[in-house]
Amino acid sequence: MNIKDLFGIYNLRVRLHTGLLFLTPLLIQLYLFIPEVRTLNNTLFIVIITFILTGVIIMFLRNRVKNTIKKCYPHLLPAQNFLLPSNDAIDPITKKRYYYFLEHNVTGFEVKTEGVDMYDSTESAIKWLISRTRDPHKFPLVFEENMNFGLSYNLLALRPYAIGFLATNFIVLTINTIATSIRLEYVTLPFNNILALTFIFLFLLIWIFLVNQKSVISNGENYARALLSTLDSSQL
Repeated sequence: MNIKDLFGIYNLRVRLHTGLLFLTPLLIQLYLFIPEVRTLNNTLFIVIITFILTGVIIMFLRNRVKNTIKKCYPHLLPAQNFLLPSNDAIDPITKKRYYYFLEHNVTGFEVKTEGVDMYDSTESAIKWLISRTRDPHKFPLVFEENMNFGLSYNLLALRPYAIGFLATNFIVLTINTIATSIRLEYVTLPFNNILALTFIFLFLLIWIFLVNQKSVISNGENYARALLSTLDSSQL
């Protein structure tokens, strides 16, 4: 991966956002509880460290991502599945048009009775289609939906670790807040502690309710429809 790819839109959107959603509560606490962190030099240093950590997180998730996708789609990914004769996600007329295009443009593709042979045909056809639709300028919708799909399954793969980390953080900080208030005989709880707990709680809600298998399946299907719709495009 070169520098251009590292700072490309896909990496920034899919990989960096995954890491940032995980690390942001920790970064907020650093700024709330360590005044020295708020200087410009230290902020730049933290930005660099955060960027490195997001890369480490994605490396750590690589195998888990494969298992996550497999759980969401035990047999075929949506685009391949949509091309099967028995699948009705695409209307018959449109599917017939797709079949005609693929039979005349993808070597070895032919519509068969459902089974391993048809699975292989759809796999081959989608690989060919993906290779022809990589240009984000020619196929912006495919690129957008691919990023949404990638972000959703990266987040789902990270979900149990994020919930565990945030829940532990919330409990520890709550105990610390109460202990500090008792020790210093505060009438009210420390403001920064309450603010940090609020952010942790909000992020915990995001990971629990917004990051889920349903989101991955929905985004995968949207990507599949965008990808297959390019079969009607003159850009191929």
